[in-house]
Amino acid sequence: MIEDSGSRAGREISRDCLAVRIRMLNRIITSIYDDALRPLGITTSQINMLTATNRLGPVGQTRLAEVLHLEKSTLSRNLSLMKKRAWVRVLPGEDDRTHTVAITARGRRLLEQALPSWRRAQRAAVDILGEEGAAMLKTVANRYLPSQ
Repeated sequence: MIEDSGSRAGREISRDCLAVRIRMLNRIITSIYDDALRPLGITTSQINMLTATNRLGPVGQTRLAEVLHLEKSTLSRNLSLMKKRAWVRVLPGEDDRTHTVAITARGRRLLEQALPSWRRAQRAAVDILGEEGAAMLKTVANRYLPSQ
């Protein structure tokens, strides 16, 4: 038996912290989607950015980062790779400091190709969370996250 030598505060935080639990679940669920999408050469983060760009239409990088709750550096890193793969175009914005992101025809085809793999991953994620857990997660997310 492992002896619990931690403090009372440490035990309570490790046992009850929602942030810790959500981050751990995020890694588990993300790995399911990444594994499913890997044969197509796209990650969960990238498909999230691609679907947001698809829904928003040509969108400024700052706005895209806000909608996706991403740091600008994370967005830029992923967009650079996505641009090299011709999934998106990054166009000049209103001035030298701004840029607009637009999905390409190749990016749209990739989304269509990814749909069956994404659906399999979605089913696997729902299996882990349970129907009720998945529904609750959607409800909470819809309350606080803007529609993409």
